[in-house]
Amino acid sequence: MLSNLMLILKNKYFYILVFILIMIPIVYELIPVRVDITQQNSLPQKFWITYSDINKDTEYILFIPPKSKYIESDAKYLKKISCKEGDYLTVKQRDYFCNNKYIGTASEFDGNMNKIEYFEFNGIIQNGKYFVIGSHPLSHDSKYFGFVDKSQILRKAEPLFKDLTNDN
Repeated sequence: MLSNLMLILKNKYFYILVFILIMIPIVYELIPVRVDITQQNSLPQKFWITYSDINKDTEYILFIPPKSKYIESDAKYLKKISCKEGDYLTVKQRDYFCNNKYIGTASEFDGNMNKIEYFEFNGIIQNGKYFVIGSHPLSHDSKYFGFVDKSQILRKAEPLFKDLTNDN
Protein backbone atom coordinates (compact mmCIF):
# COMPACT_ATOMS: atom_id res chain seq x y z
CA MET A 1 0.00 0.00 0.00
CA LEU A 2 2.75 2.44 0.98
CA SER A 3 4.75 1.55 -2.12
CA ASN A 4 1.71 2.26 -4.31
CA LEU A 5 1.29 5.64 -2.64
CA MET A 6 4.95 6.45 -3.25
CA LEU A 7 4.56 5.52 -6.93
CA ILE A 8 1.61 7.88 -7.23
CA LEU A 9 3.47 10.73 -5.53
CA LYS A 10 6.46 10.26 -7.86
CA ASN A 11 4.28 10.33 -10.96
CA LYS A 12 4.18 13.73 -12.72
CA TYR A 13 0.63 13.06 -13.90
CA PHE A 14 -0.54 13.09 -10.29
CA TYR A 15 0.70 16.68 -9.91
CA ILE A 16 -0.82 17.71 -13.21
CA LEU A 17 -4.15 16.32 -12.06
CA VAL A 18 -3.90 18.15 -8.72
CA PHE A 19 -3.06 21.39 -10.53
CA ILE A 20 -6.04 21.01 -12.87
CA LEU A 21 -8.42 20.29 -9.99
CA ILE A 22 -7.23 23.41 -8.18
CA MET A 23 -7.46 25.61 -11.27
CA ILE A 24 -10.94 24.58 -12.47
CA PRO A 25 -12.89 26.70 -9.93
CA ILE A 26 -10.58 29.68 -10.41
CA VAL A 27 -10.83 29.60 -14.19
CA TYR A 28 -14.59 28.92 -14.10
CA GLU A 29 -15.20 32.16 -12.17
CA LEU A 30 -13.41 34.10 -14.92
CA ILE A 31 -15.39 32.72 -17.87
CA PRO A 32 -17.37 35.64 -19.40
CA VAL A 33 -20.39 33.52 -20.41
CA ARG A 34 -21.15 30.27 -18.64
CA VAL A 35 -23.95 27.95 -17.53
CA ASP A 36 -24.75 27.96 -13.80
CA ILE A 37 -27.15 25.84 -11.76
CA THR A 38 -29.13 27.27 -8.85
CA GLN A 39 -29.71 25.36 -5.63
CA GLN A 40 -32.58 27.56 -4.47
CA ASN A 41 -36.26 27.06 -5.24
CA SER A 42 -37.03 30.76 -5.48
CA LEU A 43 -37.32 30.66 -9.28
CA PRO A 44 -38.78 27.90 -11.48
CA GLN A 45 -35.57 27.54 -13.52
CA LYS A 46 -32.47 25.67 -12.37
CA PHE A 47 -30.17 26.24 -15.36
CA TRP A 48 -28.95 29.74 -16.23
CA ILE A 49 -26.67 31.43 -18.70
CA THR A 50 -24.71 33.98 -16.69
CA TYR A 51 -22.62 36.88 -17.96
CA SER A 52 -19.70 38.62 -16.28
CA ASP A 53 -20.72 41.87 -18.03
CA ILE A 54 -23.02 43.34 -15.37
CA ASN A 55 -24.08 46.11 -17.76
CA LYS A 56 -25.80 43.54 -19.98
CA ASP A 57 -29.56 44.11 -20.15
CA THR A 58 -31.17 41.10 -18.45
CA GLU A 59 -34.08 40.59 -16.05
CA TYR A 60 -32.09 38.47 -13.59
CA ILE A 61 -28.99 38.97 -11.46
CA LEU A 62 -26.64 36.74 -9.49
CA PHE A 63 -25.50 38.66 -6.42
CA ILE A 64 -24.20 38.51 -2.87
CA PRO A 65 -27.12 39.40 -0.59
CA PRO A 66 -26.72 41.73 2.38
CA LYS A 67 -25.82 39.95 5.62
CA SER A 68 -28.70 38.93 7.90
CA LYS A 69 -29.66 36.14 10.27
CA TYR A 70 -31.35 34.36 7.34
CA ILE A 71 -28.36 34.35 5.00
CA GLU A 72 -25.31 32.10 5.11
CA SER A 73 -22.02 33.96 4.81
CA ASP A 74 -21.09 32.43 1.43
CA ALA A 75 -24.56 32.67 -0.10
CA LYS A 76 -25.13 33.80 -3.67
CA TYR A 77 -28.67 34.57 -4.79
CA LEU A 78 -30.18 34.63 -8.26
CA LYS A 79 -33.38 36.68 -8.46
CA LYS A 80 -35.54 38.59 -10.92
CA ILE A 81 -35.21 42.38 -11.06
CA SER A 82 -38.73 43.60 -10.29
CA CYS A 83 -38.02 47.29 -9.82
CA LYS A 84 -34.87 49.23 -10.69
CA GLU A 85 -33.24 52.64 -10.48
CA GLY A 86 -35.62 55.41 -11.46
CA ASP A 87 -38.73 53.28 -10.86
CA TYR A 88 -41.25 54.16 -8.15
CA LEU A 89 -41.52 51.48 -5.44
CA THR A 90 -44.52 51.52 -3.10
CA VAL A 91 -45.23 49.29 -0.10
CA LYS A 92 -48.81 49.09 1.19
CA GLN A 93 -48.95 46.87 4.26
CA ARG A 94 -47.06 43.83 2.90
CA ASP A 95 -47.89 44.37 -0.80
CA TYR A 96 -45.21 45.72 -3.16
CA PHE A 97 -45.83 47.78 -6.29
CA CYS A 98 -43.40 49.01 -8.93
CA ASN A 99 -44.74 51.98 -10.88
CA ASN A 100 -48.19 51.05 -9.51
CA LYS A 101 -47.92 47.45 -10.83
CA TYR A 102 -48.24 44.69 -8.20
CA ILE A 103 -45.00 42.68 -7.88
CA GLY A 104 -45.42 40.64 -4.70
CA THR A 105 -46.43 40.29 -1.07
CA ALA A 106 -44.12 39.77 1.89
CA SER A 107 -44.99 36.80 4.10
CA GLU A 108 -45.79 37.45 7.72
CA PHE A 109 -43.92 34.32 8.81
CA ASP A 110 -40.79 32.53 7.61
CA GLY A 111 -40.64 28.81 6.79
CA ASN A 112 -40.32 27.99 10.50
CA MET A 113 -43.42 30.04 11.38
CA ASN A 114 -41.36 32.78 13.04
CA LYS A 115 -42.64 36.32 12.53
CA ILE A 116 -40.47 38.06 9.94
CA GLU A 117 -39.84 41.74 9.34
CA TYR A 118 -40.29 43.15 5.88
CA PHE A 119 -38.62 46.00 3.99
CA GLU A 120 -40.59 49.24 3.77
CA PHE A 121 -39.92 51.93 1.18
CA ASN A 122 -42.01 54.41 -0.75
CA GLY A 123 -40.29 56.49 -3.39
CA ILE A 124 -38.03 56.55 -6.42
CA ILE A 125 -35.27 53.96 -6.36
CA GLN A 126 -31.79 55.52 -6.37
CA ASN A 127 -29.22 54.93 -9.11
CA GLY A 128 -27.38 51.62 -8.85
CA LYS A 129 -30.10 49.96 -6.73
CA TYR A 130 -32.34 47.01 -7.60
CA PHE A 131 -35.40 45.47 -5.96
CA VAL A 132 -35.33 41.72 -6.66
CA ILE A 133 -37.95 39.03 -6.12
CA GLY A 134 -38.23 35.27 -6.47
CA SER A 135 -41.43 33.56 -7.61
CA HIS A 136 -41.65 31.11 -4.68
CA PRO A 137 -43.96 32.39 -1.89
CA LEU A 138 -41.20 31.99 0.73
CA SER A 139 -38.40 33.37 -1.43
CA HIS A 140 -35.95 35.37 0.66
CA ASP A 141 -35.59 38.49 -1.45
CA SER A 142 -35.73 42.31 -1.41
CA LYS A 143 -39.07 42.20 0.37
CA TYR A 144 -37.02 41.31 3.46
CA PHE A 145 -33.46 42.58 2.95
CA GLY A 146 -34.10 45.65 0.81
CA PHE A 147 -32.28 46.84 -2.27
CA VAL A 148 -29.37 45.12 -3.96
CA ASP A 149 -26.60 47.56 -4.78
CA LYS A 150 -24.86 47.33 -8.15
CA SER A 151 -21.61 46.58 -6.27
CA GLN A 152 -23.19 43.34 -4.94
CA ILE A 153 -23.93 42.00 -8.43
CA LEU A 154 -21.62 39.20 -9.53
CA ARG A 155 -23.20 38.36 -12.88
CA LYS A 156 -26.27 39.06 -15.01
CA ALA A 157 -28.37 36.02 -15.93
CA GLU A 158 -30.91 34.60 -18.36
CA PRO A 159 -32.75 31.29 -18.05
CA LEU A 160 -31.24 28.59 -20.25
CA PHE A 161 -34.73 27.40 -21.16
CA LYS A 162 -36.75 30.56 -21.77
CA ASP A 163 -40.12 28.82 -22.05
CA LEU A 164 -40.08 28.26 -18.26
CA THR A 165 -40.04 31.98 -17.34
CA ASN A 166 -43.66 32.31 -16.28
CA ASP A 167 -42.70 33.69 -12.87
CA ASN A 168 -44.46 37.04 -13.06
